[in-house]
Amino acid sequence: MGLSDMLPGPSDPFWITLLYKMLATAALVVSVSMLVERVGPFLGAMVATLPISAGPALVFVAMDRGPAFLEASARAGLPAFAGTAVFAVVYALLAQRRRTLISVGGSLAAWLVATLLIQSREWSLGAALALHGIVFGTALRVTRPYRRAAPVVRATRRSWDVPFRAAIVMALVATVLVAGRLLGPRTAGTIAVAPMVFASVGLVLQPRVGGALPAAMMANGLLGLIGLVVALAFLSVSATALGAATSLSLALLICVLWNLLLIGARRLRR
Repeated sequence: MGLSDMLPGPSDPFWITLLYKMLATAALVVSVSMLVERVGPFLGAMVATLPISAGPALVFVAMDRGPAFLEASARAGLPAFAGTAVFAVVYALLAQRRRTLISVGGSLAAWLVATLLIQSREWSLGAALALHGIVFGTALRVTRPYRRAAPVVRATRRSWDVPFRAAIVMALVATVLVAGRLLGPRTAGTIAVAPMVFASVGLVLQPRVGGALPAAMMANGLLGLIGLVVALAFLSVSATALGAATSLSLALLICVLWNLLLIGARRLRR
């Protein structure tokens, strides 16, 4: 079977869904990058760590393959999601002194190595959650000095700035989703939790304002990603029993409530 046999035909709704997700994710990432410049890295991180990329990817999986495939994808994606914490840590360290391509490229390389190592074995739910406890606990400790960034000096916008940001994100989303279409639930789940939003924000924001601000966003984002870990764990045991629509809605609610709790806790501390 060749590649043309595995890809959907021109009339397949996959291409319409792909276009929608490319446009929607690009709009969201560009909005997040602008938001970070205006309101700071913490609130920007709370938006960025909502299921902007993983959510649409998992909805597409459920629509295309059904709740059993969704559950299997979430089960595979849960341990792999620890790789996103690795990405955030490496980016926060590199972005302090390195240029954009080195910062993002080095972080993606670290994410890929971590993900391949994680996926080289099978994980039970308990073992996957223990893995996240170790990885996120270490990541939060390492990135603590980078959670605050100096106020941004607003950079001059160029006419091609926003279209260029959108084009980068759309190309990344298309690559990830087409690759996921060709492969099974294990790879689909891993791809769904790839750090697309973090990588895209780094690519579009660091050239404008330097590395400290997006690094602070990702350091704060580690807190928000904990909600996504819980949501994935919930999906991995509930999609078949509750149905795709109900389980996805409750998983989204978990993410939203967790980030609202973090915002409320921050305001109380102040």
